[in-house]
Amino acid sequence: MIARTERYQVDCPVRFTDEGNVTGEGRVINLYINGCALRSNTTTMEEGTLLTLQMQPAPHTPAIQIEMARVRWARNDEFGIEFLFVYERERKALLRWLRTIAVQLIH
Repeated sequence: MIARTERYQVDCPVRFTDEGNVTGEGRVINLYINGCALRSNTTTMEEGTLLTLQMQPAPHTPAIQIEMARVRWARNDEFGIEFLFVYERERKALLRWLRTIAVQLIH
């Protein structure tokens, strides 16, 4: 079982697009079921900005798309992201990824 607030350290590529169709790239640096933190120096983001995210958990695996997310905080080149809407298929892929991370931490 994955706790709703348990955060896992990760390092994976992410692409994002904001409401104005401005795109950027960065790295997801921590992840939990309802959000993540990412680092990016390709664009500045402000609190409240809505985004679509595509996270790449591992090479040669499908990206996980977060259909709607909101910037909760922004500090320099790091941003806290809250997932607002995730399609069920994507949520299942996110849960599998989190479970894989949790199992790796145990072993």
